[in-house]
Amino acid sequence: MDELALAAVAAATGAWPYQPKGRQKTYVARGGKRFHLRTRTEEDDGEWFLGINERFWTAGEYFVLACGGPNAMFVVPVDEFPSKDGFPRGGTDRKIHVVCRRGQWYIRDPYPRFVFDQYRDAFRPLV
Repeated sequence: MDELALAAVAAATGAWPYQPKGRQKTYVARGGKRFHLRTRTEEDDGEWFLGINERFWTAGEYFVLACGGPNAMFVVPVDEFPSKDGFPRGGTDRKIHVVCRRGQWYIRDPYPRFVFDQYRDAFRPLV
């Protein structure tokens, strides 16, 4: 799933993104935009669970969320993502619960849910 998401970023930006720190799933796209990749290949009845570390909620950066099965990918600016305080905590990560019901994609927590269909395959902001 990681390779598919990185290939999609490369197709949109014209170059493969690089990792400033090899151990984290944080990348920099060709134009200098930093994004944090989170992938989940396993699906549980249209639901995916992802963890995003609290330190990655940085203004001006992006989350790239990739959900396996339907291979759905979302590029969401951190500035437009719900506040990290509204998500359940798991250590230093915030637990993101992605759901697809009747063709609509949303993040269940926090309430009200965050519908993010408009961010699907929206790689253009990374250019």
